[in-house]
Amino acid sequence: MTNEVTFIFLISLITTASPLNVLILHPIYSGSHVLTLQSLASNLLSQGDSVTTIRYKDNHNLRLPSHHNHTQMLRALDNSRGIYPYLTIEERAVFELPQELLWSKGLNIFTILKAMDAWKVMDGFCEDILGDNTLFGNLREEQFDVVVVDLIYNECSLALARKLSVPVVGYWAFSFASGPQEFTTAPAPPSYVPGFMSKVSDQMDFWDRSHNLMLNICGKVLMNFHDWYVSGLIEKYLE
Repeated sequence: MTNEVTFIFLISLITTASPLNVLILHPIYSGSHVLTLQSLASNLLSQGDSVTTIRYKDNHNLRLPSHHNHTQMLRALDNSRGIYPYLTIEERAVFELPQELLWSKGLNIFTILKAMDAWKVMDGFCEDILGDNTLFGNLREEQFDVVVVDLIYNECSLALARKLSVPVVGYWAFSFASGPQEFTTAPAPPSYVPGFMSKVSDQMDFWDRSHNLMLNICGKVLMNFHDWYVSGLIEKYLE
């Protein structure tokens, strides 16, 4: 899998004889995605390229191997006032995934409604990644050739890449159903494509299709809200 990811990544770039300078951007919580993209980074480093990885503190406490051409930035939000949910209350806060809630009620649509306060975390994340002029200046001086963005809830990193005027390669590692899929050209008729959290298969009767359709509509509403909310955050930092 690692070789396939590396191959797909490399063929998406213009062939050049000089080493690449690559920036990898993770969202506020990236979990196992850090390890996957670390495999990509290791392959790039082995062929003489340079890599910079930006990620945030979480309760996984992953430690990546060091390399003289790999710059690692482990950032953290200031949650000393306790304004961001799911983060420890300290100056360099650690993101704590609500495992108990997800495992016990993760397939309940009302769980998402109860977790609406999670968007507050996006406020702090976007302010940190887009509003830090020192960070932006340092990244601009690096003159990256390409940015790899871990896409899930990471629109503000896409905005950072745009601000840097650097091409982007997106990395998606989640169920490609409902929600984000609606913003792509991939067809997903709810009559036979099961939606995320629907618990149905592609063999549906009338009631299954009706249930799947309702979840599809809810997903569209939720994603349009997310798009509106995050777009408002990004507009604060992009001209």
